[in-house]
Amino acid sequence: MYFKDFVVVRKEKESQVITSFYLKPVDQSNVPAYIPGQYISLRLSIPGEPYTMIRQYSLSQASKPDEFRISVKREADNDPNGVVSIYLHEKIQEGDRVEISAPAGVFVLDSSKTTPVAFISGGVGITPMMSMFETVATSTPERPTTFLHGARNRLQHAFDEDIRSYTDRMEYAYYKTIYDEEDGFITRRTLEEYVDPSGDAYVCGPPPFMVSIIRELRNIGMDDSRIHFEFFGPAIDLPDSN
Repeated sequence: MYFKDFVVVRKEKESQVITSFYLKPVDQSNVPAYIPGQYISLRLSIPGEPYTMIRQYSLSQASKPDEFRISVKREADNDPNGVVSIYLHEKIQEGDRVEISAPAGVFVLDSSKTTPVAFISGGVGITPMMSMFETVATSTPERPTTFLHGARNRLQHAFDEDIRSYTDRMEYAYYKTIYDEEDGFITRRTLEEYVDPSGDAYVCGPPPFMVSIIRELRNIGMDDSRIHFEFFGPAIDLPDSN
């Protein structure tokens, strides 16, 4: 895997637990175009750690010619991923350099379609949805679009204002957030109300969230070929809808 030096040109707190990093090549060249939903690999040498660490982060904005944006959740101290995420949150500042790979990944938006589309995310699973949603909002704003997001609470809800700004400029866009600590979870009734089963759904979040959403999408009549998903966490076998 080939890595290139990038500089952090901006660091922006999106929520209590998620921070965005805007990255540009040190040599001031353009970055590769990418398909909404793809990720980059970030390589870091952390003082005190014996090995170089590599982590994958979704690109969280529509493709731009001169920069990448990743949005990183601060993981718990006892989480293996916490070493890197905590270092990024606490130590990496604007002007610092990091090593970045070219974009990759197959969980991507089919931008050629104009049929109904739903983006359904839980927690930090919102990050690939941002590049997908921004792309639809700017390139096919007339496309019927639903954005459903599940967050623990309002303090951990990232990108709310950004999504509302895009939704307000779209003709057929619906946006709803469910807070676990206030409203419970996204249910079959929520999906029946907001999701057109004849369209496509893109789903991303932690495993329990994924299992529930995919099961209920099947139960409202959406065909498996229209359900696109990526686990943020260990992938597991999805049960049948029965």
